Amino acid sequence: MNAIDVFKELLGRGILEIRADGTIWKLAIRDNMQRETSISPKRAENRSKNGYLMVKMSMGGKHYLVSAHQAVYTVMR
Repeated sequence: MNAIDVFKELLGRGILEIRADGTIWKLAIRDNMQRETSISPKRAENRSKNGYLMVKMSMGGKHYLVSAHQAVYTVMR
């Protein structure tokens, strides 16, 4: 599974959301037991050292990093 697949999975589960303006929001968190808890929405992107917006995710004990623009483009095309 690659980072884009994980991103799509989290979108499908309602953990992440892409808004009309292209921003990515986190709507829920998962604990160590993989239980999902709703939270008040917060931006999921973080700025890298180079200034790019990145989204950090984890699934199955592995961590993934994807650029926000690549993730939005891949899902919305």
